[in-house]
Amino acid sequence: MRKRDANLFSRRSLLKSSFWLAIILLFYPFTKFILSLPKKRKKEIVKVGFLKDIPVGKPILKDDVWVIKIDGKIKAFYNKCTHLGCPLSFNGLIFVCRCHGSKFNLNGERIEGPAKRALKALKVKITPDKEVFVKI
Repeated sequence: MRKRDANLFSRRSLLKSSFWLAIILLFYPFTKFILSLPKKRKKEIVKVGFLKDIPVGKPILKDDVWVIKIDGKIKAFYNKCTHLGCPLSFNGLIFVCRCHGSKFNLNGERIEGPAKRALKALKVKITPDKEVFVKI
């Protein structure tokens, strides 16, 4: 009878271990996703720099804000895809979502991808000293 109890105990411990391993494997990706979500911004206004320092047609990234000078106007977009909020990169011609591949032109309009809306345009303020600020 003692030998049978030892086998039962080892099977039971194996099942318990397998159960907890399955729980960990199922919840690890979920918790990793939740923890990687963007945090709420504390900064309300981003100082980009001087107007002369912003190149024409080439966006610069400053504190999660893309700033670009097109046709003599300054445009600013939040560095977040409108699909699921992933960060964007610039490939020389367009903005591309790093997670799912949504594409946006220099005006922030959606070209393709799972995103349904254009990029969020932000309010730009230029001081009399030609200093550029963006309100988030």
